[in-house]
Amino acid sequence: MPATVNPRLSLLLNKVPEVTAIFWVIKILSTTVGETGADYLAVHVGLGASATTVIMVGFLVAALALQLRARSYVPWIYWLTVVLVSVVGTQITDLFILATEALGLGFQLGVVAFGALIALIALAYNLGANPVLTFWLGYVLTRPLGASLGDLLSQSRTYGGLGLGTIYTSIGFLTVIVALVAWVSFEGERNGKTDPVR
Repeated sequence: MPATVNPRLSLLLNKVPEVTAIFWVIKILSTTVGETGADYLAVHVGLGASATTVIMVGFLVAALALQLRARSYVPWIYWLTVVLVSVVGTQITDLFILATEALGLGFQLGVVAFGALIALIALAYNLGANPVLTFWLGYVLTRPLGASLGDLLSQSRTYGGLGLGTIYTSIGFLTVIVALVAWVSFEGERNGKTDPVR
């Protein structure tokens, strides 16, 4: 018997591409473009971090409006939004790090602040907020949350981190990722569930 899919979840899943090898290649490239594109605009073009952020947030809002209006997966809208999410996420991270360094607040604040914002978005979703909008808002904020958490764990104690280093932090996170993917895969097979979207 097929699992019943929540209609709100169906709306969200109807707007995303099939997850294939090509999906992951584009996703990785999009993340890289977000990182390098934000740096290029802020530094080489000379817009600065603040102006780059404002301009890119404007583009992201426009792309999100298109994504919210779409009734199904439209490749160019989806991937434009992903690239802009990467650019804006990078800018938010950079601005937040600059602000916390200037104020001497450390990396803990970023983890707490972005974690709290994501928790609020999850609460809004559970209270009936638009599933597509809450997905994309959460998606944007996972970038600065991940960067803040990575900095907190990997940076030396001199700079406000825990001093684990990038190697141990990366190995630890990869181990957790592999364990969670294995667990989700095992649970899905054990319960006889398949992907309800495809």
